[in-house]
Amino acid sequence: GNPHSGNPSSEHMADIVHQVRGTVLNHFNVTNDQYDCVFTSGATGALRVLAENFEWTKGKSKFVYLEDNHTSVVGIREPVETQNCEAWSKSPFHLQNYDAVKVKEQNKIYFRVGNIFAYPAQSNFSGTKYPLFWISEVKKGEAFNLSKLITTMALRLLKYTATPITRTLAASKNIHLRSGCFCNVGACVSMLNLTPENMKTIFQSGHSCGDHIDIVDGKPVGAIRASLGYMSSTRDVDSLVQFIKESFLQENNLSAEVNDEVYYDARSSVSDSSKALTLEKIFLYPVKSCRAIEVKQWTLCETGLTHDRMWMIVNDYGVCLTQKRENLLALIQPSIDLEAGTLTLESESCGSVEVPLNADDRIDGSVDINVCESKVCGDRVSGYDCGEKVSKWLSEFLGYKCYLIRKNNETRFAKKRKEIENCSNQTLALTNGAQYLMLTSSSVKFLQEKINSQLSEDGSKLGFDEIVDRFRCNFLVSGCKAFEEESWSKIFIRNQANVVKFMCSGLSNRCSMICVDKTGQKGLEPLRTLGT
Repeated sequence: GNPHSGNPSSEHMADIVHQVRGTVLNHFNVTNDQYDCVFTSGATGALRVLAENFEWTKGKSKFVYLEDNHTSVVGIREPVETQNCEAWSKSPFHLQNYDAVKVKEQNKIYFRVGNIFAYPAQSNFSGTKYPLFWISEVKKGEAFNLSKLITTMALRLLKYTATPITRTLAASKNIHLRSGCFCNVGACVSMLNLTPENMKTIFQSGHSCGDHIDIVDGKPVGAIRASLGYMSSTRDVDSLVQFIKESFLQENNLSAEVNDEVYYDARSSVSDSSKALTLEKIFLYPVKSCRAIEVKQWTLCETGLTHDRMWMIVNDYGVCLTQKRENLLALIQPSIDLEAGTLTLESESCGSVEVPLNADDRIDGSVDINVCESKVCGDRVSGYDCGEKVSKWLSEFLGYKCYLIRKNNETRFAKKRKEIENCSNQTLALTNGAQYLMLTSSSVKFLQEKINSQLSEDGSKLGFDEIVDRFRCNFLVSGCKAFEEESWSKIFIRNQANVVKFMCSGLSNRCSMICVDKTGQKGLEPLRTLGT
């Protein structure tokens, strides 16, 4: 799949590419916070990307390279000359015998502009190794006639994402669409009748690929494409047409009473801050994307409910599995025995298997722990392999090699919540965006009525508990109006001894996982109704 498309097969490919990037960075003992790993056709292609996208300052920037260098490096001279900048070739002898005092004086007269210094860690001609500390000395301005060394990033193509709900709905039917501008901004602008002023507004507003924004100032910022190839059949086209009919054609007119309710906006009403609510249920999800455990009481920790989303299942590539790609995860029921210190996974077809809650308390007595890396919501996370026994159990159940990974103690922050007061230091386990997810009974009932009112007489109606189960909340609260929670900023939960304050960090974006029921089957609801 094309990693830019955002459909399930494309996301799977993007995850594999991300894992390879992580492996490359680990090989060089660096992280993705320090370096970007960009795949190119080869050394020449990589250096061309660097030269063509570097911020050269005409007549002022310098390109300095060691004589002992790959010919691809020498090729950078051409784009340098087009910018009226100078290219200097230096011998190893010259660099190893520079006058540091003289260089520091010369640096004072150079403009603070971007420069490039290129030398090989090891010569491809003689095998000579050059000192890596040259890099830090250049950065400090203590060596050579450079004011600074700038690390560069790969070119970011301007793309806009359109109609994420449509793409997500299609994924629930195994139809892989692409939305956005398809890496062709010119044609996209022409087809959507966007003016240069519109483009500036879109760009300045900060919208980019993957931000779930499809309209800016009333104008669509992307299109939706279904691609057909030589292997496509009439049956494929019929499936697409049927999906469009089921998802977007309303054959029966809703009553006036129902239409009035569709546009209910909780943010336009004032919430009663003194209202007493009831915490109806508490759920935790030890293994990401597996079934919930309902508890009457539970302890909290710095990442949320203790043991909540501390484990994940990864495939042989190290990619984290979710119900979006692997519906069978909905059939795995975890349970926790705090006294025994064990986590149990159970399924009807494969029985059960136990693993210790803590990585340093292994059942088999082994002291060897494999450290693994994966990606959760764009973040690289590290964890411990829980062993071969549970790996065999999972592999038998899912039909391919996979592993159970427990998150280690490395801190992971909720990066997307920095703009929320007191939420910038929110630490996460393997959750996607926040430590806790809350639902209100009134909002669930409202959604349930909407879904069931649009079903045909022979349609299978969704029950209240089934909808709650699909949204994978930690807390279910009652005693308020439908969607009133959208206007809340703080929540206080108290028992006989303590009061705990929770900050509301934002609304939760839901994906096609909410269309998977407990049997692992996918449908269109409730995502279709949420998108209307």
